[in-house]
Amino acid sequence: MNLLEPSKGTVAMNGKKVLTEKIGFVFQENTLDEELTVYKNLIIRGKLYHISKPILQKKISDLSKSLGMENFLHQKYKVCSGGQKRIATIARALVMDPELIIMDEPTTALDIETRKKVWDFLLKLNKKKKIAIFFSSHYIEEAKVATNLCILKSGTIVFTGTYQELIKKYSKKQLQINYQNHTEKKEITSTWKALNYLEKLPWYKINTFSLTNSNLEDIFLRIIHENIN
Repeated sequence: MNLLEPSKGTVAMNGKKVLTEKIGFVFQENTLDEELTVYKNLIIRGKLYHISKPILQKKISDLSKSLGMENFLHQKYKVCSGGQKRIATIARALVMDPELIIMDEPTTALDIETRKKVWDFLLKLNKKKKIAIFFSSHYIEEAKVATNLCILKSGTIVFTGTYQELIKKYSKKQLQINYQNHTEKKEITSTWKALNYLEKLPWYKINTFSLTNSNLEDIFLRIIHENIN
């Protein structure tokens, strides 16, 4: 809201001076008024940006349907569950139709189904309204939705690029062979080499085997602990 002037420097968005009314924020901590209903919180947010009452009510109604807030929209914020509070906070950031949304761990405390619903809605906004989404997350699987992603270690960038580039560069295949009394795991570079390796083994001793790629968690831990880039 431009309460403080910058001490120095400039920030540009799309080559122009940043307009704060075009940026929506989803903070890690819940920031809505505990004593007000979710609806009243959203009304106050809209009024800060001088949105007329009819338009504001329509926006809140649309957000309520899209984010599944109907059953707690008129409930006091303080009695909402953790997941409901996160959804209300996301709705608050979207009330004024931002061009950019900055989100700090936006889906914390959401169950899997609700998290998917929220991301489906946000990605639809990104596609239809060209809203840019900048977010941080500890849910490693959310890297899949990012056009570009960045992995940090102690404040230092150790990887930046697309999800496809991350997989191509760091994913490794693992062959797991389950014998009757033990399990053998072997890192291997290709399916052909895995088949060649299996052909040399005593098949009658093997119960099952599988060949899988590294999952995102494995890749993340490898980058962080080996500090490779």
